[in-house]
Amino acid sequence: VHLPDALAAFHAVSAWRGWSDDDPAVHFAFYEFPTLDEAKSVGDSDAMKTMRADFDQNWQDRVARTREYVEVAQSISR
Repeated sequence: VHLPDALAAFHAVSAWRGWSDDDPAVHFAFYEFPTLDEAKSVGDSDAMKTMRADFDQNWQDRVARTREYVEVAQSISR
């Protein structure tokens, strides 16, 4: 439900999500940005605060959240 909203609010290039095959209770959401700086700027943005508030309202403290930034060094596709 939140993925399309987050994609638009964060001005991301793309977004995808899924669940861990090893631990189905673990959910991942990924957002692609043109630059690492743009990705990091979302962390403290009003858009992120709005998304967090909505998430907290639905999940309270039942879900732990962490955030990591990954700079892509190489990407190939077929």
